Amino acid sequence: MGLNLKHFLFLPLIFIISSLVLAASNPLERDLPVLEVLPKASSQWIAEKMAVNGLLMSVREFKYTGREEDVKRFYVTRWRTKGHGKTTEQRLGFDTILGYELRGYYYSVQYYQKGDVVVGKLAVSELPKARRVSKQKTDFPLPPNSRLLKKIEYLDQGRRSETLTIRAARSVNSAAEYVANQLENGGWIQSAGGVENSSLKVHYKQIQYQRGAERLQVTFYPQAGNKRKTEILVNWINK
Repeated sequence: MGLNLKHFLFLPLIFIISSLVLAASNPLERDLPVLEVLPKASSQWIAEKMAVNGLLMSVREFKYTGREEDVKRFYVTRWRTKGHGKTTEQRLGFDTILGYELRGYYYSVQYYQKGDVVVGKLAVSELPKARRVSKQKTDFPLPPNSRLLKKIEYLDQGRRSETLTIRAARSVNSAAEYVANQLENGGWIQSAGGVENSSLKVHYKQIQYQRGAERLQVTFYPQAGNKRKTEILVNWINK
């Protein structure tokens, strides 16, 4: 049976909806507004795209030869032209932090004077109320009775990386044994073993794995006051 005109009109709609669903589930495939660097300032990306628990954000460092007042005047004036957003200012030690909230995004400029140079960071992030944050998922093998506390995703030159914070209701040795078995079954090769920090009298295990171009560093810490529970920190590079 051949396709009529209605089918051809419907097919592009399917592709559009599929792309939107994928973008909604993958924060690194969404886009953020740009927070411009003030004129004559140098800048470099710290994280052009990263996601913390599903909320997308970007962070850029800048250096400007001039005064703090110049920085404040530039951004406050620029934000006033963008709409009736909410502007805030606060001090944190020697740093000034300017904030601006508009249409589901939060813009911030944090800076301080260092001699003749103003050093600072520009950040843009999605607001939690602006987008439904789904329960975080990861391909890393979570031990039974464990919980993913935080997931930070990065995109660097087309390659993804993750930093995970996990809490497991089992001892360091038990959690490490479970993770090692699961990773080895998944084709990972262990490249470094356990470490003990004798100077602080704190025992923890740090194990490194490799699978092709992928790298994993997994550190197991006993939870303070309860050695039957473990904090697991995972750095997964080039996922």
